[in-house]
Amino acid sequence: MTQEGSQSRRFVIASGMAFVVVFVTRALAFPHSWWLGVEPLLGMAVGAPDPASGIPPSPGFPLYLDLARLLMIKAETPFVALVVAAFLSSAAGALLLAAALRRTMRDAVGGALASLMLFMTPAMLVFSSTPAPEASALMFYAVAVYAAGRIVDGETTGRRDATILGAASACVIGCQPEWVLAAALVAVSPLIRKETRRLSAVSVAIAGAVLVLVFMPFAKALGGEAALLRWLAERPAAGEGLAIALLNQAGPLWLSIPIALIALVGAWYAVRARERRLLLVAGPAVAHLAFVALRGSAREVVLAVVPISVALIALCVRGMSALSTRSGQPLLRIAIVAAYSLASWIWTAPLLRARLNVAPPPSKAAIWIDDHLADEPGAVVLVAEELRPHASALITKARIADLAAVATEGARARYALVAGESSEAGAVVFSWPDSAPLRLLANSRLRVVSVVPLRPPGNL
Repeated sequence: MTQEGSQSRRFVIASGMAFVVVFVTRALAFPHSWWLGVEPLLGMAVGAPDPASGIPPSPGFPLYLDLARLLMIKAETPFVALVVAAFLSSAAGALLLAAALRRTMRDAVGGALASLMLFMTPAMLVFSSTPAPEASALMFYAVAVYAAGRIVDGETTGRRDATILGAASACVIGCQPEWVLAAALVAVSPLIRKETRRLSAVSVAIAGAVLVLVFMPFAKALGGEAALLRWLAERPAAGEGLAIALLNQAGPLWLSIPIALIALVGAWYAVRARERRLLLVAGPAVAHLAFVALRGSAREVVLAVVPISVALIALCVRGMSALSTRSGQPLLRIAIVAAYSLASWIWTAPLLRARLNVAPPPSKAAIWIDDHLADEPGAVVLVAEELRPHASALITKARIADLAAVATEGARARYALVAGESSEAGAVVFSWPDSAPLRLLANSRLRVVSVVPLRPPGNL
């Protein structure tokens, strides 16, 4: 068997094992119902988008919603469609990212290990199987990096790979518009080589055409391109704490600090060996870091750093490979990745188990209210702002009003839905068990919510 054939065989085995692990862990981590605030809004947008009313919220994630609509042919509900879209994207993304990093790292097994390690970080374990666009964006990002690698390596000078590069880069932005700088840098990567610079124009043109098609429905709904751009610019500031977010994505400090140190070793070896192909993931990572730090993100902070994590994990595996070579233990890097993956799964298990077996407290509370107002037409429920998405999606037997509207809606208000544990008489409290991954990855958001009966009506 030739060396190339041996490398291909090793890659097939390693990437196949990564695919199986990602597939099984996501299948075992299916969420029970809506959890974080943006999820119910995405579900409502699958059926009846109204971006002007915040359905979906900016930046909209249009292509991810389109993928869910395709799955609605078989799925029973928008929730199932969104979760299945994320699940399939994770499974396919594991293979595609392994192929992309194999080319970038020039390491068949290393690419598969890096892909597996990224998908087994606590943040990806928890969020890549929820109604979230990051898994789909990462899948297309892997395709774009792979196509860019073929062009930069000089394996092709044709327009087919440039077309794939442009389309995949646009799909990244369509799924997760916050990744715009990272995707744009990958799209223009043919500029690195003089022989392929003309292909960057093809890539950019294709990307522009695809983006027009993807965002056109939102532009029409909002009243034109200018309104669309203003809508996309409506971003809450959340850029602080990015260094902590990067560590948190890899897990608690006893997991993340060793990974960060090994990544530094990998960076030193990569610079020393002038491994310029790693710029295909390192350059976009730096650009994305600057984008999120300066502009903020509407997503959970641990999700906002995924493109950065791709580069860091690649450098980490590069460092493991160097340590394996120097120690004369070729299986060392495999053992480290396996140990990290197992430790990450065990650490996140309490949160994954709670989410699998019990509906998140906001969803459970909203369903409880709906059940208890079945015979009271015209009733009003006062809802705290952070719980409004769940109430809007799940409460169908009552009218929803802001908690501040007690003065005008008090006479008809039957319940108040609030975050935290209420001490009011008759309050019904819904909660998840407290856990370290819940505190670290989601800041314990909405772990406890209360339904407070208004007695007399309108009296909080």
